[in-house]
Amino acid sequence: MKNYSVENNSEKIGINLLIDDLPHKTSNLEWWYFHAHVEDDAGKAFAFFCSFFRIARDFNVFPFEFTHSLTWSLVDIEDQKYHSETSHDDKILSKISDDLKEKKELKPIDNAFKEIIDKGNFPAPDFLMKKSVVTSNNELKLNYDLGHLEKDEKGNYLVKIGNQIGNSNVNFCFTPLKNPVHHGENGLVKSSMNAANNMHYYFIPENAVEGNITLNNKTFRVKGSGWYDHEFSESYNPAQKVEQNTSKHWMWFAIQFDNHCQLTFYSLTDKNTTQSDRLIVWIDEKGESFTLKDDNIVIEIIDYYISKKTCAKYPVEWQVKIPAWNLDFNVKAELSDQEVMTFLYAPGFWEGRAKVSGTLENEKITGNAFVEITTDKGWNNMNDLLDQAAEEVLDIIHEVVPYPHEKEKIKKLMKDYYSSYLNAVPSEILHEALIKPLLEMLDRKGKGWRSHLLRLLVGLCEGNISQYDPFVALVQLIHCSSLIIDDVQDQSPLRRGDASCHVIYGIPAAINSGTFGYFVGEILIRNMTHLSDSKMKKVYEAYFDTMRLCHAGQALDIRTFTDLLPQAFETGDTYSISESMREIHILKTGVPIKMMANIITILEDLSLEKHKAICHYGEAFGLAYQIIDDVRDLNGSFKGSKVELEDIREGKVTLPLIKAIELSQPEIRLKMKNLWSKPNKSSQDIHDIADWIISSGALTQCRKDAINLIDEKWIEIDKIFPDSHYKLMIRAMSNYFLNL
Repeated sequence: MKNYSVENNSEKIGINLLIDDLPHKTSNLEWWYFHAHVEDDAGKAFAFFCSFFRIARDFNVFPFEFTHSLTWSLVDIEDQKYHSETSHDDKILSKISDDLKEKKELKPIDNAFKEIIDKGNFPAPDFLMKKSVVTSNNELKLNYDLGHLEKDEKGNYLVKIGNQIGNSNVNFCFTPLKNPVHHGENGLVKSSMNAANNMHYYFIPENAVEGNITLNNKTFRVKGSGWYDHEFSESYNPAQKVEQNTSKHWMWFAIQFDNHCQLTFYSLTDKNTTQSDRLIVWIDEKGESFTLKDDNIVIEIIDYYISKKTCAKYPVEWQVKIPAWNLDFNVKAELSDQEVMTFLYAPGFWEGRAKVSGTLENEKITGNAFVEITTDKGWNNMNDLLDQAAEEVLDIIHEVVPYPHEKEKIKKLMKDYYSSYLNAVPSEILHEALIKPLLEMLDRKGKGWRSHLLRLLVGLCEGNISQYDPFVALVQLIHCSSLIIDDVQDQSPLRRGDASCHVIYGIPAAINSGTFGYFVGEILIRNMTHLSDSKMKKVYEAYFDTMRLCHAGQALDIRTFTDLLPQAFETGDTYSISESMREIHILKTGVPIKMMANIITILEDLSLEKHKAICHYGEAFGLAYQIIDDVRDLNGSFKGSKVELEDIREGKVTLPLIKAIELSQPEIRLKMKNLWSKPNKSSQDIHDIADWIISSGALTQCRKDAINLIDEKWIEIDKIFPDSHYKLMIRAMSNYFLNL
């Protein structure tokens, strides 16, 4: 860099690789990181990264007992495939167990994780190392089971890593071409908490890389350029307490330009305060380094990717401007899905290859980058995860349910019939009359848990989640269409915090648009041309069987079982009415989830045992959800999104009402029977009925019933399916809804 007011770091190196590369027994946290951009002789391109982690079980107990983790990925640029793995030594189990014990309150995901850890298992895709980790304090030599890092006598870094299956590995030699460079402030990334949390950080920005890649048992001889990072915490000081900070998220670039200059940038942000620490380092072709702080960096996020596997949202394209250096460039991911699913940083992080193009001092500049991103939404916040899942599902739905200006999509929705029958009608008018009410409800999103549960069940069964996008949209279409019709039939004025569709568009338009949504679902199935005729037929059968059963459930819900209430009030015998209501709930909410299970069975050729397990669990989940939904109507959870105490106002029979009858003494039942039977209940009457149901203990008992339903069917799931991220998240999601 010339003629710019920047800090030149070259006089401050102070790095002795003979010492600093070694493991630091007084550091509670340390990692060695490498990435590479390589090609074979035919020009087939790959990218690779790995990181060897060493983490103290307790940051404040010295000498430290360490746990070890290894995470790595291989990117096949040509085939657009991303392969990653993360492994841990078995000490990770006791560390996580201890960490969970220290928490004041366990959230749904914590409890689900604890169930797996308590069995001595670790959820896939992570796996436990089969061999003990071996390290040396006198030389850089790390043996992490299938991962090995060693520094030879010439100062080269030898990296050798294999995958668990045994069909892929890398064997690379990194030869430094530049001197190491400090990152941060004179090599220190300072913590906002206290000095004990500071991290020492240096890197070698240019290395010649040579070696072999074996991918799916095919070996490639490759060469290219690589990067080496090393970070380690401050030395242990008994006078300073170290706090494990989980409230940080970060974004990191490491760019190797084609002119042999490099640039690296990090942004550390506190999730609670949104305060950011940003710093950028430029290394010129001679190895001189220059630093700028955040006020001189302008980064605009151009595009995002929401993971179908974890619901995490990551930026995948940026425009970066550094006016002080007259530098302006674009960074764009080579493929969007470069997420490492791992509990090392749950539910995962994004680490991948990107292309760089722009200008430096008004001349063209290009290069390759590696980008690392952690999400700003904690995986323990189920609300955030479901919101992001709903956002991504909505993007899929909009491919088939268009906006008014998307004329071609509107025509496509009508298939070939548009040109035959709708020449005189502008597409905007058709949209307003037919599609707009449905789109209104879809765009309000809701929790989207049904679509997310479908994906989790696919993952549980080890299916390809991306192939289920049409069904993800289908599930949401069925649900939103039924909400529109349900609101008409119940005369509900509010839905999802706004006026119901029939209030906005009128009853005829709402009914027509709502029922239209059911037939849009059929288009999604028809477009799955890769399915065999046999599987397509079975999918159609599963869909239309579900639609008939759901309508049967809705019919019985409309009919109601209020005629059974007088006898229940008089005798306290609630068996008949209770079983009738449970069947209605299963038909309306459980059967659609069972449809998901049926479709997964068809596409994945599941065994009968697995099919029954997910069907039984799906039905139980639907029933339990509906029980909790009725409970929430009474405990105020729907405030602002639905009419207060809507079920009582409408005279609907619910399981909490039935449970209150069952738990009450005869004189109370008689009093409540008379109150319930009043044709025109006052606001006080409605609140008196609600107070009676709550004081009877019905809500607590209903919640227990819902928990027992889920737990009973979970036994089958837990027995048949291996522990995994998906299994954990299904369990966590049920825990979340059961405790709303």
